[in-house]
Amino acid sequence: MSTLVSIKYYTLGLIALLFYSISGYSQTFDFEIPDTICINSIVPLKNLSVGGTSYYWNFCSGSLSNLPLGVNLGSFSGAIGSPVFMEIAQDGLNFYGFVSNHESGSLTRLDFGNSLLNTPTSVSLGNFGVLPTQVEGLEIIKQGNNWSGLVTGGQYSNSKLIRLEFGNSLSNTPTVTDFGNIGNLSFPVDLTLYNDNGNWFAFILNADNNTITRLAFGNSLSNSPAVDNLGNLGLLNYPVGLFLIKDNFNFHIFVANKLGDDIARLDFGPSLTNTPIASNLNLGDFVNQPRDISLISDCGSIYGFVVNEGDNTMTRLDFGDKINNIPSATSIGNIGGLSFPHSISKIFRTGDALNFFIPNVTSNSISKLSFSNCSNSSIPSFTGFQPPSFSYNQVGNYNISLYADEGLPTQKIICKPITVVGPQKVNLGKDTGFCTGNSMSIVTTGDYVKYLWNNYSITNSLKVDAPGTYWVEATDAFGCSSRDTVIVEADTLVFSGLGPDTYFCPGSQVELTSNSNAQKFLWNTGSINPSISISTAGEFWLLVERGYCSKSDTIIIIEKPGIVLDLGKDTSICTPNNIQLGKEFAGSSYKWNTGATTSTIVVNNSGKYWIDIANDGCVFSDTINVRIDTLIFPGLGRDINICAGQEVELGTISNASKYLWSSGSTSQKIVVGEEGQYWLNVELNACSFSDTIYVNKVDLPVVSLGPDTSLCPNTSIMFNPSVLADSLRWNNGHTTGEIEINEPGLYHLTVYKDGCKSSDTIFVAQRSFPRIDLGNDFSLCENQFIKIEAKVTNGDFLEWKDGITTPVREVKPPATLIAIANNECGTSSDTLRVSSAGLDIFSLKLPNAFSPNNDGKNDCFGISNWPVEEIFEFSVFNRLGQIVFSTRNHKVCWDGKLNGNQLPEGNYVYILRAQTSCGPIDTKGYVLLLR
Repeated sequence: MSTLVSIKYYTLGLIALLFYSISGYSQTFDFEIPDTICINSIVPLKNLSVGGTSYYWNFCSGSLSNLPLGVNLGSFSGAIGSPVFMEIAQDGLNFYGFVSNHESGSLTRLDFGNSLLNTPTSVSLGNFGVLPTQVEGLEIIKQGNNWSGLVTGGQYSNSKLIRLEFGNSLSNTPTVTDFGNIGNLSFPVDLTLYNDNGNWFAFILNADNNTITRLAFGNSLSNSPAVDNLGNLGLLNYPVGLFLIKDNFNFHIFVANKLGDDIARLDFGPSLTNTPIASNLNLGDFVNQPRDISLISDCGSIYGFVVNEGDNTMTRLDFGDKINNIPSATSIGNIGGLSFPHSISKIFRTGDALNFFIPNVTSNSISKLSFSNCSNSSIPSFTGFQPPSFSYNQVGNYNISLYADEGLPTQKIICKPITVVGPQKVNLGKDTGFCTGNSMSIVTTGDYVKYLWNNYSITNSLKVDAPGTYWVEATDAFGCSSRDTVIVEADTLVFSGLGPDTYFCPGSQVELTSNSNAQKFLWNTGSINPSISISTAGEFWLLVERGYCSKSDTIIIIEKPGIVLDLGKDTSICTPNNIQLGKEFAGSSYKWNTGATTSTIVVNNSGKYWIDIANDGCVFSDTINVRIDTLIFPGLGRDINICAGQEVELGTISNASKYLWSSGSTSQKIVVGEEGQYWLNVELNACSFSDTIYVNKVDLPVVSLGPDTSLCPNTSIMFNPSVLADSLRWNNGHTTGEIEINEPGLYHLTVYKDGCKSSDTIFVAQRSFPRIDLGNDFSLCENQFIKIEAKVTNGDFLEWKDGITTPVREVKPPATLIAIANNECGTSSDTLRVSSAGLDIFSLKLPNAFSPNNDGKNDCFGISNWPVEEIFEFSVFNRLGQIVFSTRNHKVCWDGKLNGNQLPEGNYVYILRAQTSCGPIDTKGYVLLLR
């Protein structure tokens, strides 16, 4: 575990080393251990130190690569609220924690006494009269004998920086300096202080404008700083947490970007006055709205810790041995009850454990995380030059630390990591065996440096030629040993082979058998049976297995040459035909199922026929089915006529199984509507017939009654269509070509010629005189004009009596208008009289005030004296938009009351929409109610 050594101890150590060098005294501190060792093995530690006066060894200090332990310390009886940052400081023997409370804009001091592991008492420091609401980052440092600090926070124009000066004790009430908004602060969230060669620098992150502000105080924080806003630097995206570290003489600032979901690194080089170069760590999904970052070195490795607001977790970063490496990231989840974790305090050591605090905004609490000693070493620690033998009982990563001359100016701390591994499992494989008369090798797997078999062999493999149980014990380079055992069996296989090559007659089979005690069989045919039947010539092999034994043999099967006997496919013949079956083969004898012994036979009956032919010791057989068919087909008949537009069905009765028409149809019957020649071919097995028929098309007679028409009252129409027909008939019973129509209706004529007929229909509608309508007589106010439209149905507008020819005109009272319309049947007219109402429309105005005081004057607000025909809406509203009066009766007016209660004086809004004798009214306005 790494240890933080103060500047004081480091300076005293240099003085002591100088003293010892002058006096000729030489000291070196070092020890030697292996990188890796086996579990439960003695660690070969050798102390190489010279000249030391005291030695303290720790063998199981906690490692930052392990998971920390977490505990939530609560809110200290409500002493903190929305805590965002916590600063730790040691003043003499006492430890203090300063917490910034975001919402209240105040600080709380936690007094831990002589250990940060104690439960603290809380002291509210308030806001000193200048701290902004939304207070954020703070830093406490000691200059000489005096303590100072910086606090920042606030948003927009309220953003500011505050300096606190405590004097010689952190228990004092500080004096306060308000620097205001310097360096373009915009929601300044986090800050850090650093002393470089006697000069103090501060860096502040501005979340709202994505910039970083640098302050240079010179040799004292009591000075007024020189201020420089470094801008965004390209990679800042709502920056909220930072950590400054110096590594190999170069300065680096790590920035947590909440909205960028990443950590940025600012590289200043050897001076904090340089303009830094920014780069991203590209941590991907391992950070989720990161709030703060802190770094520490542990036994040669550099680790970082990030708290994530997005999912209330912590992420560990492993940089290896160089700060500018891209770290590997690991999520260590929510430890210690994190709830909107906002920041990470300075990491401090207590004994061999590392600790840090995390403020939780949402739960108003503080979490403490610790990397503590483990209990996996046989002895946890030792005081002396050479430690006794010790070992580890769990695999894992451990740190061995040596604290030499602890507390003296020559103090030195050496930390070395050691990895404890478990034995890797040696594997001889599954139990195995071999065939009697053979041998086999047993081979180990794994990386080992030493082997010991049960027959005392020390090689990595063992050759065996006898059954039995064999084991090996293997030891790896770290001293871990493991053992494995395997059982070896021996099997005996009996297999006499498949015998000599042989032959078979065509169409027969040969039985092949293994004659073996084998447990598994595999033929080249794919069969896995002990025996197979072969009906084709070729080369055949068999592989047999029993346990760990296997043998094989091959045999050749030859087929005898024979005759090619084929009676053909099953067939049929049509009555009265016959068929000859069979063929002559030299040196053969014949036997038919009919009893015939000739090479051929003639058949004219349906049935199954077969023959056996003996040739060269082999018998050949074949079978054929013969069927005798009779097809019935009387033909398609005589040629026929059809009318144009008609169809006829062609076909006949037949027992055929197949039909083919000249049209391509395969149905027994077809329907045709076109003139032409049609043929049909029918089949029944071996039988087929065909026939042809001619279809003649006759044209339909032509008849046309013309378009639909109409009749005016007291008129008639003569119809005399010109048709060429044998006969005709009207739907009213007339059989002559010419008829007179004097009534409306539907008339239908059918004509007949050459056996075909045609028809046509005409509709005669009743036509009436035109109709014109000017509407009802009405009155208008004086000097008022109105448009009049003559509406015509069943005709067209002709003219007004006074000669105007447009259907729409404008008039004013008094006037008498006559309009005329016409159509094919004649003309019609209508008259409209427009009289004067004796009023002027401009006299219809509502008053702008009224006083309902029962004095008989202006007591009611309404339109009772207007020539109203219909009210569509008359409503009054108060200033809140509520209806206080509404009516559709123009004789009713508003008396200034609502539900019988008088309403207060003031302006009220009214809406009026109505139809009057003088025309439509659509208006709204204000009326003043007076008391």
